[in-house]
Amino acid sequence: MVRESGGRFVAVDEEFISPGRDALAQMGFYVEPTSALVWHALEENLAGLPDPIVIVLTGSGYKVRAP
Repeated sequence: MVRESGGRFVAVDEEFISPGRDALAQMGFYVEPTSALVWHALEENLAGLPDPIVIVLTGSGYKVRAP
């Protein structure tokens, strides 16, 4: 499906988890850490991507503390 749709997979190193999580959080997307890797992949590949662009953000970074 990826090949047929013109999509791609991108590998991203773990060092980009925190910066990606922080950038997404500033935009109001509170995701689980490994999902934040998507941000770096998008930044690195955005110029060469056709519309529409779909990225997967999973989990929730928002946690409520118990009183």
